[in-house]
Amino acid sequence: MKQTNKPIMAQDYLIMGECLMVCLIQYAIERKNSEIRLQKTVADLEAEHQKIIRQQQDLIEEERLNVLLQTAGSMAHELNQPLMVLLGNLELMEIDAENRENQLKYIERVRASGQRMADTVLKLQTIRHYKTKRYLNDSRIIDLDQD
Repeated sequence: MKQTNKPIMAQDYLIMGECLMVCLIQYAIERKNSEIRLQKTVADLEAEHQKIIRQQQDLIEEERLNVLLQTAGSMAHELNQPLMVLLGNLELMEIDAENRENQLKYIERVRASGQRMADTVLKLQTIRHYKTKRYLNDSRIIDLDQD
C-alpha cells in the first residue's frame, strides 16, 4: 500500500477545531446534567433524612405515651388496695360510731392506708429508671419497687 504524505491544509484545522468544539460542548452538557442529577439526589436524600427524623420523633413520642400508660397502670394498681381499705374503714366508722375502741382501730387502719398511699406517691416521685413488671392480660406496668 502506498502512503501519501499529503500536506495539512487550513481547512483540516477548521474540521479538527469543530470536532474539538463539539466534544467540549458535549462534555459541558454531560457535566451540567451530572450536577443536576447530583442536586436532585442530595434533595431526595435530605427529604428522606427529614422523614427518618419525623419517624424517630413519632417513635419517641409513642414510647413516652407507653411509659405514661404503664405509669398510670402502676399507680392505679398500687393505690387501689389502700384506697379500698381507707374507704371501707371510713364506712365502718360511720356504722359503728358509738364504739370508741373500734373507732380507734378504724382510725389506725385509715392512717396506715393513707401512709401506704403517700409511700406509693413518693416512689413515683423518686423513680429514676424504666423497669416494668407483668400485670393483667400480659400487659406491663412500671415497677415502683425498684432500687
